[in-house]
Amino acid sequence: MKNQKNNLPKISENLKNIISIGQRESTFPLNVFPKELQRITEKISQGRGIHEDYLGASILFSFGYAIGNNMSVSILENTTKLKPILYLALIGNPGSNKSSALKLTMKYFYELDKLEFEKYQKAKNDYERWLELSPEEKEENPMDPPTRKQSILKDSTLEAVGNSLAKNPRGVAQIRDEIAGFFRDLNKYRSGSDLENYLELWSQDPVILNRASKIEIPPVLDPFLMLAGTTQPKILEKTLASILADGSGFFDRFLYIWPNFTEKAIYKKINLKLPIASFEDKIQKVFDYSETLNETENFSFSPKAQKLVLEWLNVFNKNLVDSSDEAIASIYSKFDIHLQRICLILHIIDWAFGKEKLDSISYSTAVRAIMLTEYFRGQSEKALDFLINTDPATKLRPHHLELYNKLPEQFSSSEGIKIASRLGFSVRSFYYFLANNPNLFTLNRPGLYSKA
Repeated sequence: MKNQKNNLPKISENLKNIISIGQRESTFPLNVFPKELQRITEKISQGRGIHEDYLGASILFSFGYAIGNNMSVSILENTTKLKPILYLALIGNPGSNKSSALKLTMKYFYELDKLEFEKYQKAKNDYERWLELSPEEKEENPMDPPTRKQSILKDSTLEAVGNSLAKNPRGVAQIRDEIAGFFRDLNKYRSGSDLENYLELWSQDPVILNRASKIEIPPVLDPFLMLAGTTQPKILEKTLASILADGSGFFDRFLYIWPNFTEKAIYKKINLKLPIASFEDKIQKVFDYSETLNETENFSFSPKAQKLVLEWLNVFNKNLVDSSDEAIASIYSKFDIHLQRICLILHIIDWAFGKEKLDSISYSTAVRAIMLTEYFRGQSEKALDFLINTDPATKLRPHHLELYNKLPEQFSSSEGIKIASRLGFSVRSFYYFLANNPNLFTLNRPGLYSKA
């Protein structure tokens, strides 16, 4: 895999410094958020045992959904007006509390769905009573059948997604606790069409579902779908490898979050009532403002911010795309869109946390968006490297990799147990490690092993 990332093109020292800061980030850079949101994130992370990387990305996702289909961004007047659509994959070991990040940051919308369902049930009961009226009474008091608006979908078919988008033009979020199930279900019965539709949804293309179905779904000309889920590394390898190999570009559209080290959550007694209430208050502020807009509000960049972003797009990222192998160039090319969408979300977050007015996107926002984009680029490279790297040792957890590196090329059971115990492994854990990694070890004779 050819990657010329270290051979920077001729860019300004200013942009070079911003990019280098982003490239050094191995954890989600919380400093892209306002100070108050940084404190909220840190408090919730400690109190709920959720890794800050998962929380940071989920916060970005939830504000993107709060903005919805009613705001957009464009770097130039003639370029596409991009909505803040994100496809997000949180990767980590079992018990690392990945799902909690999305559940907590999207809680406001789960509650909205609950209220909408109660309203729908009442309207449905009223409609059923209306159906029992005489023709004359119906004519005097006409009534349309109620429709249910739903913000968040889980295990839904594409038909259900299309139907929800038609009923909820501001947008829908599809969230899967285990996103591998979503990948497995793609095209299960339909020979590729579902995948193509999800590609088009990310690109904001119209969705027209012409299928034999009991539900007649009108064309959705301006769709807004957010997609997020969690997975484990081993499951990621089984499910995403085929998505990567098919060359569709679906893998490339995701932003990945994969902390270097995740462990089972530790819970601490911390009062989170105020931090969570403050967060949900800001989400509601953005959502309520978005709901007041009768037409899409498009944001441009200040002259200084525009110059910086154009240099990143037209010089830096273009050079990376042009000089990299096909697999990674395809990923890099999507970051043109990721960057602009992240600019919009950070801009609206700043306003939610105290910026006086919503004007053009500032230079400061552009700087922070580039830093965050470079962090996400590194995460995509990590996921790609995991999928295409054939060395099984690279897929070990950090503490298992340390044990593997400490073991000699050939060792007896007793020697291995001594080395493992110094690293904190029990005898049982050591034997589990050997048994669960047959690609790494060969049993030469009872009690004597060698590295494969």
